[in-house]
Amino acid sequence: MLSEADRTLLASRVLDREKAKIEAKPVILQAAPLLKELVDMGAAVYALCLEITHREDLHRPALALYRRILEITDAIQILIENGCVDPVIPLSRSALEAVWSLEYLFQKDEDYEHRSLIYRYHNLRQNLQEYDPRERSEDVNKFLEQYSDEMGPEEEAELTGMRQRLECAEYRDLHSKFKNKKIPNNWYDWVPDAENPGTQGIKGLMTKLKRSNWYPTIYKAYSRVAHGGGHSHAECLRYPENMRDYTIRAAVLMKYAIGLMTIKFVPNKIDAYKAWDRRMQYRIDQLEESQG
Repeated sequence: MLSEADRTLLASRVLDREKAKIEAKPVILQAAPLLKELVDMGAAVYALCLEITHREDLHRPALALYRRILEITDAIQILIENGCVDPVIPLSRSALEAVWSLEYLFQKDEDYEHRSLIYRYHNLRQNLQEYDPRERSEDVNKFLEQYSDEMGPEEEAELTGMRQRLECAEYRDLHSKFKNKKIPNNWYDWVPDAENPGTQGIKGLMTKLKRSNWYPTIYKAYSRVAHGGGHSHAECLRYPENMRDYTIRAAVLMKYAIGLMTIKFVPNKIDAYKAWDRRMQYRIDQLEESQG
């Protein structure tokens, strides 16, 4: 469509990768190493948790949620290091949802096993929905008929395995209760809550966690961008505005998630974690104060 020379010339009008990093260098020099240390510590804690939990089914939801937060923060670190700011927003939204989901999973020790079971049951039902026509609405099946090929032997075997797991003793009570109900987007919508009846979705989860003030502020702003709104006034790519703020929020979330996992699975490391946490908070505060 365009020659290499024309493509390079036109692209340079809106994208200068090296200039973006130079303009954001004062923030990057603080932000990137901070996020890297958080990810490194987070990965170390993850490795410990894998070993301690023996990867038991009971703990798989916590491990999966934490891994998601870790992966997201690792990606944010790479983006910040390269002067990319706007893509951090939808990633941060996903991290927020995963952190709150993890916190709710751990909220009460006496509820942990049941909430883990609901998470796993909900995940199995969602996986089944992708394969099993009986788990989908008639309209969806009609739509998918246009694009879906016949299942191969491996897919058939996987579907059979999922159906069998659904009928096992572990899920029997839950399946009896929810098998004829629409599968919600979020596992926690199936958790009974006498204190907050009728609370659904991420807004309902924030109510359950006493974090309702986050919804109309940070979460809604992130969601607006994630859904295609809230466009930047900048014409160029890799515009450095808000890099500091987005880094701080990502750092705080990762640090908090590490704390949740440490308290739950590595309690003998709590004192060491608290000392490290104070050092990380000091660096976060320094980054925030450098704004002026």
